Amino acid sequence: MLGIVLVQPEIPGNTGAVGRTCVALGAELILIHPLGFQISDARVKRSGLDYWPHVRLAEFESWDAFVAARRPRPDQLFLFEEHGGTSFYEPHYPEDALLVFGRET
Repeated sequence: MLGIVLVQPEIPGNTGAVGRTCVALGAELILIHPLGFQISDARVKRSGLDYWPHVRLAEFESWDAFVAARRPRPDQLFLFEEHGGTSFYEPHYPEDALLVFGRET
């Protein structure tokens, strides 16, 4: 299953919107702590609209804890950054790809 990994997200509305997208894609939302907000924050749920209860959510205390628990393959991880050398259109994404995004700042 596709997974979207947010590493130390800071903006609750962004996380809620990504959660809503995960529901639409049938993807898992994986949050890596520390978070810049409480997951119970109303702004997260407001951005997630009525979809938030349907989000498949996993949380990990750190990147190392995530890697230890999930043991992702190197070809499964896709790390995104604003000025990456490769367009996100180029790679072949396996069905169990993990799309990794860092903090907004």
